[in-house]
Amino acid sequence: MANQTLQKALVVSQKCIELGGNYYNLACCYALLGQEEEALLNLEKSLENQEEDLAFVEKDSDWDSLRSSEAFIKLLDKYRK
Repeated sequence: MANQTLQKALVVSQKCIELGGNYYNLACCYALLGQEEEALLNLEKSLENQEEDLAFVEKDSDWDSLRSSEAFIKLLDKYRK
């Protein structure tokens, strides 16, 4: 049931992007679905657009499954000041 709900959220988030919405929620949906590559791609777009700050991303539980990922760590390091 949760996976089905996430799939619906993913579709809605993708439509929001088409309409000018932000990438952060889309990135979170991908992360929660275990789709690391898509999650990080959209997270980077979100960080580039300053949709969320790094401190928020570091605390957001949506990213718990990727916290030990080398690619996730590298991406966050890129945006640390």
